[in-house]
Amino acid sequence: MKLRPLVTVLGLAAIIGCATASIYTGPVAARPTLTITYMRHLVPSDDPRWPPHLETLATANVTNPSNADMDLALDCTESYTRLNVKARTTEHVLLDPGDKECTVK
Repeated sequence: MKLRPLVTVLGLAAIIGCATASIYTGPVAARPTLTITYMRHLVPSDDPRWPPHLETLATANVTNPSNADMDLALDCTESYTRLNVKARTTEHVLLDPGDKECTVK
């Protein structure tokens, strides 16, 4: 069955969470930064009842440019996420489709 791998991946994402981190190599600063990236992709379908469609995924990138860990909150219109961002890293968080605006506190 073709849906089993997709269900497995989505289940693991729900249990583990949809956040990853990467190293930040820019200048040192005292305040966190927030950027939003968007990715559009075509979702194919073999089922004629569900035609292929475009899907947009939004990711919030919260960067801690300081040399100390930061406890932050990503406050969006539909979701609220608490983050512990390690020093000199960027956390990448998948946003809810209903989120229209986000801030870092």
